[in-house]
Amino acid sequence: MNKTRIFLASIVILPSLVFLSSCIGNGNPLPLPEENSIDGVLHSAEISLLRRGTHVISKQGVDIAYIESSTVNLRSFEGQQVTLSGSYQYNTEPAKQLPVFVAVDVTESEVRTTETVLPEIDITVEIPHSWIRKSTPSMVHFHLDENEDPIVTLYRKDQPDLKVEGVSIVVDGKPAIRISDEQSDSQIVHVLVGNDDVLTLMLFIPEDQGSNSLREDWLYLLSTLVFDDKDSSLSNSVSSGSGSINGMPCGGPAGILCPDGKYCDIYDIESDIGRCVSL
Repeated sequence: MNKTRIFLASIVILPSLVFLSSCIGNGNPLPLPEENSIDGVLHSAEISLLRRGTHVISKQGVDIAYIESSTVNLRSFEGQQVTLSGSYQYNTEPAKQLPVFVAVDVTESEVRTTETVLPEIDITVEIPHSWIRKSTPSMVHFHLDENEDPIVTLYRKDQPDLKVEGVSIVVDGKPAIRISDEQSDSQIVHVLVGNDDVLTLMLFIPEDQGSNSLREDWLYLLSTLVFDDKDSSLSNSVSSGSGSINGMPCGGPAGILCPDGKYCDIYDIESDIGRCVSL
């Protein structure tokens, strides 16, 4: 009965919160919601001196409010589906920023992910319960449905000639490059593990799936990834900015194309994944 009430309440609350989110920056701030609870998936927020909120909560891939609390350890609930009790307050710039929900208690939580060891590539990562895992000796694939193409593919191999352009990030303390393909709504992350050892992660978002929700799961996967072979030493650096992109992944479910002057050399026939090499 209690879960039914929570479900019905979220049906009523969600439209108003999404509407509130869509109206940010449109002038005068909207009245704050009167509800004394909020539910959704909790994530850490970027550190900022210009707004309140250490965390953000989302529903169906849409951020609906920042969260802060002096009584609840929010960090221990990151990535979980939670119901928080408390009250809404305006942020520092009410007309431009999402409101802040000041949480006083966690009334319900549900772990959406599970810690998964991937011995094929020597990493441990947290993935959603709903993802279906399929592995080959050199690759790991995750699917939303057994009969559909993978949404995430991971593989690890020596790539001594890998030079790519992208955004520099850090994964488990190791340098990485993130490449986004807006046309196919896909992402590729290369993590330099040590010497020529590179872990590659590829995200493919099907056209019939909500990109926000999958992108949240993807970012959480990256934030929880841990290398099990900590003795790998770094002697290389991944180059960002301009340069050759020999070695960039191509093909796959998203059909990622190579630029002019290069072709896709397929090395995994089952997944149709290859890498761009010069003609």
